[in-house]
Amino acid sequence: MRAVSMLAVGVLFCACPSETPDGDAGVALDTGPGGGGAMDGGVDPADTGVAPDGDAGGGDAVDGGGDPVDGGLVEDAGAVVVDAGPVEGTQMSGTVRDFQSQVGVPGVRVCVYEQPEFPCTTSDQDGAYSLIVPPGELVMIFDQGENPVIPQLMPLIIGEAPFGWNQIVINQQASGMMFQLWGQENDPTKGSVAVTSFVAPRESDGLQGAVAAIDPVRGAGPFYTANGFPSAGASVTDTNGLAAFLNVDPGEGFTATVTKEGWTCEVPSDREPNSFPVVAGHLTSVTRRCTE
Repeated sequence: MRAVSMLAVGVLFCACPSETPDGDAGVALDTGPGGGGAMDGGVDPADTGVAPDGDAGGGDAVDGGGDPVDGGLVEDAGAVVVDAGPVEGTQMSGTVRDFQSQVGVPGVRVCVYEQPEFPCTTSDQDGAYSLIVPPGELVMIFDQGENPVIPQLMPLIIGEAPFGWNQIVINQQASGMMFQLWGQENDPTKGSVAVTSFVAPRESDGLQGAVAAIDPVRGAGPFYTANGFPSAGASVTDTNGLAAFLNVDPGEGFTATVTKEGWTCEVPSDREPNSFPVVAGHLTSVTRRCTE
């Protein structure tokens, strides 16, 4: 991430797979001329926040309140247990990093949404984590443990082979700032959605000049950034490819589209499902891979 402000934005919605040591699937809100972003859905050291306790991961919003972009109390995205005994599944590992410093964040809880039979884990002093997850379509929770990060949900498709996914998380204060810059007030009974579009094959590059939408249409947005900063007046994606939808009514079966003339943007089907949930007090991060 380049600048602190920009970083804040990018981090707001990051989801990044680390399975491919090459493309950064995430673009998050970047602030300067060069780095990937929080919303990294990337396939390599892109980051994905996590948390091991009852909430659903944080890594986005920029606020200290009680909602997706907040650091206050939030609804539990699903019951979790820290120790449910040995289970069989796929090994998933990665690193949770801070959106501003890019330094590993310790004490973030990582869980499988609504599947308490799979024990949560907590990122270590370097931000690294590892846990067993069930193969198939699932939602990971990156949530507040010992660190006050924003609860974040990341829909993924897990195979039987070991899977890597890195996540960038954002603190409560940054979340609040973003809401303010976009002229919104965080409603803890609603959720938020971050859609980041990447240029294939380099997933570290965001698609600039695109328009994002979610279906069903709910909440406020899309909101974009201008020169790396949240801007209520921006009407298309910046170089980070980020689009945010705030105060979205909770529900299942949401889909997201990204359009730009001459470009085709699709779901990275090898790791992300087509539809995703929105949960009160949480930020759901999804990515779209775009080809000219």
